[in-house]
Amino acid sequence: MTVHYHYNASYLRLVFTLTQESPRIDIQTFIDWHEPNVSLKIKFPVSVQTPVAQCQIQFGVIERPTHSNDSYAFAKDEIPAHHWVDLSDRETGIALMSKNKYGYRVKDQAIELTLLRSQHKPGEIVKTEDYDNFLRNNFGDIGKQKFTFSLFPHYGDYREGGVINQAYIMNHPLQIVPVTPHPGDFPPSLSFFNIDNSAVIIETIKLAEDGNGIIVRLYESHGRAASAILSWVGHYHYVQYVDLLENQRNASLYCKHHCTLTFEPFEIITLRLTES
Repeated sequence: MTVHYHYNASYLRLVFTLTQESPRIDIQTFIDWHEPNVSLKIKFPVSVQTPVAQCQIQFGVIERPTHSNDSYAFAKDEIPAHHWVDLSDRETGIALMSKNKYGYRVKDQAIELTLLRSQHKPGEIVKTEDYDNFLRNNFGDIGKQKFTFSLFPHYGDYREGGVINQAYIMNHPLQIVPVTPHPGDFPPSLSFFNIDNSAVIIETIKLAEDGNGIIVRLYESHGRAASAILSWVGHYHYVQYVDLLENQRNASLYCKHHCTLTFEPFEIITLRLTES
């Protein structure tokens, strides 16, 4: 379904997509904006009643109030979040997900997302003869933009509903790479790294900064203590706990293709995998 809006000299097109393979409603947004000093938001009224919203931050989740009963809650009108904000009761919930928009509002039994802000840029006015160039030089978010955000209704809270995994799927879709058919040793389907607990997220896989091995960073995403088995393929038989700067925290452990990890709520664990 496609919805068109015109506002003065500006144009907005929303394409709502619901596919058989996805439980999300993806909303492709196309904007050609020429209005200075305006904040453009989209609002979704919801039936879920809850005193707090769950907001995704890096390596965790934080609660934000959905009411304005005190000065502390009143000040949190627009709130920041990375990939999603979720409103849930004990039975159902709905999440609003975005790839690159980070301003939300969760008051008045609705979820809002700030799509753009065309406020005046800091500094003096830059004068130009062409009005469009004048807007671009002096105001933010002027011109053509294209981005996607999603609605994800689900059962239970964000943990039971799989909100975190859906947000990762949306923000990091599977990349299709064409290759020439050739024989190989791997099966048709294979994960080089695998974790057996959905509450534990493999956030990063990278080469070590000093070139010695591979760095794997994981975190517990549900705010609960957890254990998980990390398994992998390849010739990496030794595991070493390191900090975020990749400094060694303990001696290397011999772990042939798998190891068991124990997490505190929202704990981050960084590992170095080496061949010897």
